[in-house]
Amino acid sequence: MKKTNLAIGIGLSMALLSVMSVVKSQEGKGDLVEVTPFPSRYMDANQPMFELEMGARVAKDTYDYWNLPTDSPQRTSYDHSEFINIADGVWTYGSSSLVNIHIVEAPEGLIIYDTGTSREFGEHFYRQMRQHLPEAPVKAIIYSHDHYVFGTEPIIEKEQERGNEDILVIGPKGVTRALLESPGTATKFPEIAGVLLSRTLEQFNVFKPSEGPDAGFKNTMNASLGGLVLPNYEVEHGEVKNIGGMDVKFFTQDIDTDSQYQIVAWFPEKRIAMNNIIWGWFPNLYSLRGGDFRNPTLWKNAVDTLIELEPEVLLSTHSTSLVGDTVIMERLEHYKDGIASILDQSLKAILQGSTPAEMSYEVQLPENLKDAPILIENYGEIAHVPGRIYTALFGQFNRNAAQLNRLHPTEEAQRLVNAMGGLSATYTLAKTAHNDGDFLWACQLADYLVTVEDSLQHRQLKANCLREMGHRALAQNVRSWHLSQARALEGKTAIPTALPAFPDIITKSPTSFVDQYRIRISPQKANDFNQVLVFEIDDETPVALHIRNGVAHFVDSVELDEGQVRVSMTADTWVGVFNNLIEPQLQLNRDKSKLSKVV
Repeated sequence: MKKTNLAIGIGLSMALLSVMSVVKSQEGKGDLVEVTPFPSRYMDANQPMFELEMGARVAKDTYDYWNLPTDSPQRTSYDHSEFINIADGVWTYGSSSLVNIHIVEAPEGLIIYDTGTSREFGEHFYRQMRQHLPEAPVKAIIYSHDHYVFGTEPIIEKEQERGNEDILVIGPKGVTRALLESPGTATKFPEIAGVLLSRTLEQFNVFKPSEGPDAGFKNTMNASLGGLVLPNYEVEHGEVKNIGGMDVKFFTQDIDTDSQYQIVAWFPEKRIAMNNIIWGWFPNLYSLRGGDFRNPTLWKNAVDTLIELEPEVLLSTHSTSLVGDTVIMERLEHYKDGIASILDQSLKAILQGSTPAEMSYEVQLPENLKDAPILIENYGEIAHVPGRIYTALFGQFNRNAAQLNRLHPTEEAQRLVNAMGGLSATYTLAKTAHNDGDFLWACQLADYLVTVEDSLQHRQLKANCLREMGHRALAQNVRSWHLSQARALEGKTAIPTALPAFPDIITKSPTSFVDQYRIRISPQKANDFNQVLVFEIDDETPVALHIRNGVAHFVDSVELDEGQVRVSMTADTWVGVFNNLIEPQLQLNRDKSKLSKVV
């Protein structure tokens, strides 16, 4: 009797549990929300993919652009090395990199605009130039801004071999200091220039192969940046200078684009405008590598400067050269309108309460500008611009108080993985999303997995998601970020957090790097320390770091006394110390242990 009752009781309990399970399951399904998909090029597994001649796997719009004829009006940037006679006495070297070099023949010699991204770039340009212009000496090199100045040294060396010792190297006022503090990377804080440089290389295909599905094929940059020559002449705004028998007027104000140090060189006799304002794609108003805020209003005003000049020849750092006032004016107006449209839409979206994440989907070019060749998004994506405008105005807080104080990213990932059922369940969700072509969601989930458990399996899944998105990107910067990090996850490349400072830059201005060295002080170790540390580097004027309360303050004018710690070294030794490459052989006039406590 008791066994029968027990069996009945067990059966009723199991039935009840079964019913409860069904009810719970149904309740769970009833709580599911319908997903509202927002359009994205990164969410379609059925998107047809194509292969370029170097093996790069790309989407159709990239394939179509790459296969345009070189003289097509739809192609607004040079993607292969070309040396082109644009007009009488005007030449353009269009490279397979992201920068052009321009030449104007003056009566007494050549005027060159920019020199490229590396010593090797400058050498290659010079060989090409001498094949087409074998005799005329170089009279001047003009820097459009502080980025493409690293091919100058071989040009000057080759000219010196020809007996040409008198070459003007012209930059805008203040650019020399900028080049010494953070060469090629505009930043308010030169202390982190090494991070900006590493991010720059990641953005421009340095960590990608030149062949195969992941190949970089546009907007590439050589990683060797050793051919810098500082300007020997800085021009003022509005200055007119006769160079080689030809007047050149320089504009350095109201032309800010990706740097505050800019030159528009205007040749009134031939109505030629050399500029870094009109790029061969939608302007990169937000550079993913970082740097100062690129104010769209200032960029729009810079376009107005060119419009007011009414050039008949337009030579641009990043876009194809144009001849003819009608085609030039059309390009200028499209560029101005494109900038204005994205800026005004972004400001309107902010007025309506949109967050940066929402704005990335809401703000787009209007239909009548989408087909303008000069506004193609094959450099950066417009989707990233509105958020940069927002953060320039408000910082990172999006006005949602629930997101003002956040969990640490590691703890957040751990909690979310647990909420989704654990590592295995989250991996299944991510893998399914990847297989369904839901690459954005799959990558987000895979990122949580790698944060929680950095295993080969999780790394590979994240790499697979990044690779699919990189192959689908039209913007080559975005492609490079995705594919570089995918390859790093697979151990195929290594991406440094920061790169060391250039030795030749340190030796040109060693004491300015003492100021940057202050951030290397450990606040914890120096908490109770109060000492002036004097640096004597070669024949430079002594400078110091005053360390107190765990903080180091730079002192650029020092009166030497017996109470100081003094460090003497050569500039070459200082290069190794600054870059953490050598053990410094320091000669101190006081207790050496005091230095080891704080550095």
